[in-house]
Amino acid sequence: MKMGQRLLVFALKASKRFAEAFLSLRHGQAPNMQS
Repeated sequence: MKMGQRLLVFALKASKRFAEAFLSLRHGQAPNMQS
């Protein structure tokens, strides 16, 4: 159970970082894609 909890926390942190990187990347590419 302890291992699963650690995995869950790791997954949450990883997904949060991935989401932030994806949003910043998308935000940076948006103007280039339109023009």
